[in-house]
Amino acid sequence: EAEAYQLLTRLEMAKLIQTLGLSSAEVPETAAKEEKKEYVLTACDPQTFFQQAGLQGCQFYLLWGEQVLLGVLNQQEHHLWWHATQPSFLPDLLRLFSKEMKVVTNDAKRLTRMTLSYALPLPQVIFDLSLAAYLLNPTSSDYSPGRLAGEYHVPDVAIAEGASSEGEQLLRFASLCERLKEEVERNGQHFLLYEVELPLTGVLAEMEELGVAVDAQGIAEFGRMLSSQIEKLTTAIYDLSGGPFNLNSPKQLGEVLFERLGLPAKKKTKTGYSTNVDVLESLRSKHPVIGMILEYRKLSKLNSTYVEGLTKEIESDGRIHSVFNQTETRTGRISSTEPNLQNIPVRTELGREMRKFFAAKPGCVLLDADYSQIELRVLAGIAKDENMIAAFREGVDIHARTASQVFDIPLDYVTPEMRSRAKAVNFGIVYGIGAFSLSQDIDVSVAEADQ
Repeated sequence: EAEAYQLLTRLEMAKLIQTLGLSSAEVPETAAKEEKKEYVLTACDPQTFFQQAGLQGCQFYLLWGEQVLLGVLNQQEHHLWWHATQPSFLPDLLRLFSKEMKVVTNDAKRLTRMTLSYALPLPQVIFDLSLAAYLLNPTSSDYSPGRLAGEYHVPDVAIAEGASSEGEQLLRFASLCERLKEEVERNGQHFLLYEVELPLTGVLAEMEELGVAVDAQGIAEFGRMLSSQIEKLTTAIYDLSGGPFNLNSPKQLGEVLFERLGLPAKKKTKTGYSTNVDVLESLRSKHPVIGMILEYRKLSKLNSTYVEGLTKEIESDGRIHSVFNQTETRTGRISSTEPNLQNIPVRTELGREMRKFFAAKPGCVLLDADYSQIELRVLAGIAKDENMIAAFREGVDIHARTASQVFDIPLDYVTPEMRSRAKAVNFGIVYGIGAFSLSQDIDVSVAEADQ
């Protein structure tokens, strides 16, 4: 059962673990035999807690979960004082961190963000469990202490009788942090964790706290313009379709297109006809209403997701405070949520209009900076491709040069659209695209894409 638990934990089969009734308490015999320190746990009031926390030689533990747990571990006496935090004394806790207290936590960014909100000096975070777990296994979707304890075979901690479950949880958290510190060192990721990822938590916290200014009035006006266009398109679609129907209902749209208008349909399923973008694109030449429906969908998406969606996220300071996630992607990229500020449209003229509504405060500018074609530079070096290396050394735009070769025209005649298609070729081939997918990306036949 212990081996089953470890395997299913590594494979992230949480439901199967639950079905089989396995638990993290079942650890390998080797781990169970490890020497355990015995701790005396004492729950205390905030005042006593802060007094004990100020002692020399203490390390502070802050565990975010369903409730926030605080612990101070005195290395000399092996005592842990803990208390579940209350909002009323949170500022006092944060002030404590500003006194050079070393903090171990499972969410350094959250702690820093809260400290910034009280305008206090930033805490000295020396370890973040979630970040360490992410670096060790970036493909996981769960970095909770409970799951990690099973994955890394952290045994239960020996404690005195009468201890609370919260205290046990904190002690196991401390033990888990020590285990992952060792794993990070063994994996050669010391620099990456302590010099790159941990400092970055402060940068991201400041970004979230500051937010980005938006022109709410400009967005509202843009929304009214979109609504007007959507209304005109809707009327035109009804006229060409023989009457009104719910444009947002795939079932009703399928019935109109394939029964009322008699357009060729693929096989009908139990839920009705498919009206996804691929189906509609294949019918574009069959009837003028198809192009209008595609345009309607594009404008509706722009209006609901970006105009209405972003407007809801503007806070009282006139800014949007997105959340930047450090442990979401497998590649190490940052992701953005609540709302996602990384998917503001750019490929269409109307979509680009949305970007104009993000503003800098008076006296400041927004700076757009990026590594120049970094993946292809890395590829050129790894592959030792003489033509690519020569292009980079000469300062030539690699996508434009690819376009001139693909379309067999002089470099000066390459249009932005050609360059965009060549870029899709460059990156598509690097990441393993096939001819069929490439043909859809750059709007050519499969034979051309294959060539």
